[in-house]
Amino acid sequence: MENWAELAVGEVVEVVRHAQVVGRGTVEEVSLSGNVLWILPQGPQDRQLCLKSDGVIVRRG
Repeated sequence: MENWAELAVGEVVEVVRHAQVVGRGTVEEVSLSGNVLWILPQGPQDRQLCLKSDGVIVRRG
């Protein structure tokens, strides 16, 4: 997904880096610019920060 700003709070997403899924969770917050995303992973992990500048891909899942 190119424009992260189109994601809605509560939506389930996967985070992909180098063709591997490195995270999956529920969208907690998206910046207005669509360049920063916080997700709540499934399981006991802390929330995860995703930066578009890190080259990760986010897809609805």
